[in-house]
Amino acid sequence: MAANLCGDEVARYMKEWQTLSYDATWYCSETVSYDAMARFNETLSKIPEAERDLLVNDDETHPFCSLWASTPYDSESACILEIGSEGLIECMTNWYDADCFARPILAF
Repeated sequence: MAANLCGDEVARYMKEWQTLSYDATWYCSETVSYDAMARFNETLSKIPEAERDLLVNDDETHPFCSLWASTPYDSESACILEIGSEGLIECMTNWYDADCFARPILAF
């Protein structure tokens, strides 16, 4: 989802993460040269406004949206993706009780 909807720089970083020698789902972070969250939201422009669910910053001190992935990491945690308005793109593992959004995405 992030590689397809957040722009080419995000896709390139995510491809690099696939070749790391450590567990990339535990933690990977990069900053792209544009607003990755706005790029994601732009892809929703053809959806009627009343039906859109845009990404928004978690709060004023966290300029990113934390999204649960459907991938469990272990029995106590799951993978999350953070997409930022200041270019942040992050993959990490977090406890199941963390504050994140669940966002259904069709894979086709």
